[in-house]
Amino acid sequence: MCDPVTLGLMIASTVATTAQASSQAKQTAALAGQQAFAEAEAANRELALFQKEQNRLIAEEQAREIEEQSDLQRVANEKIGELRAAEFALSNNSLGSLFFEEYYNIGKDQTRISQNVSDRISAIEAGKASAQQSTINRQQLAFNQAVNISTQAAQQAQAQTFSSISSLGGGLGAERTRVRNEKAQLKLVKGLVVS
Repeated sequence: MCDPVTLGLMIASTVATTAQASSQAKQTAALAGQQAFAEAEAANRELALFQKEQNRLIAEEQAREIEEQSDLQRVANEKIGELRAAEFALSNNSLGSLFFEEYYNIGKDQTRISQNVSDRISAIEAGKASAQQSTINRQQLAFNQAVNISTQAAQQAQAQTFSSISSLGGGLGAERTRVRNEKAQLKLVKGLVVS
C-alpha cells in the first residue's frame, strides 16, 4: 500500500490536528466560563450596592415619617393646650366638639403621612425587586453565552477532527488507488512482454 513513513506522517498530522482542536475548544470553553462567572460576580456586586442605597432611602423615609409625626404631635399638643386654657370660656359641648375635631384632624394627618411613606417605601421595594430580576436575567444571559461559545468551540473541534480523519482516509484511498494502478500497469506491461 503506502510506505510506512508517509502513513506515519499522515497519522501524526491527524492526531496533532485533533489534539490542537480539542485543546483550543477546552481553552475557549474555560475562557467563556470565566467570563460568565465574572459577569455574574459583577452583577451581584452592582445589585448589592443598589440594594444598600435603596435600604438607605427606606431608612431615610422612615426617619422622615417619624419627624413629620413628631412635628404633627407637637402642634396638636399646643392646640389642645390652648383649648384647655380656654376651657372655662367654652361650654362642655363646644369644648367636646373642638377636641373631637382636633383629634380627628390629627388622626387624618397621621394616616396621610403613614400612607405616603408606605407608598414611597413600596416603590423603592419594587425597584429592588426589579433590580434583583435584572441581575438574574443578566447572569442567565452570561451563562447562556458561555454555553453557546463552548458548544460552538466543541463543534468546530469536532468538525476539524472529522476533516483531518477524512483527509487521512482520502490520502490512504488515493495511495491505494495509486498502488492498484501501478499493479495494473505492471500486469499490462508483463502481459505485453510475454506475448
